[in-house]
Amino acid sequence: MWRVSAALFALGEIALLGVKIPAAIVIKVQSLTSPELTQSLTQPTTAPSTQPATQAGAEDAPPEQTQAADGAEGAAGAAGGDAAAARAAGDVCGVAWACLGKLCMADESLAKKAVPLFVQVCV
Repeated sequence: MWRVSAALFALGEIALLGVKIPAAIVIKVQSLTSPELTQSLTQPTTAPSTQPATQAGAEDAPPEQTQAADGAEGAAGAAGGDAAAARAAGDVCGVAWACLGKLCMADESLAKKAVPLFVQVCV
């Protein structure tokens, strides 16, 4: 998730330099500010499959990533992973808001459209 945060930060900085950002990317940034997205990322996931990985490069992965965890150790790891996912989702959401603010600073028409989003978050 740190790569997403870094990309959002860079996108905001690029927008402040005066580079025109395509509308499709702006919409994606707006979608990352959604609280529903953050909630969906923090929901517990189902247990990993015990089938061997068949993707390219799977043989290069560390053994702990290719084998399914079992017993109490696996449950503890899943709980820790959910907490880490919740923090990461919150971090991405925060950086997305900062990026959207920078995009609005560079584009007045976008700023006028985004005012309700900012007000909704502040209230």
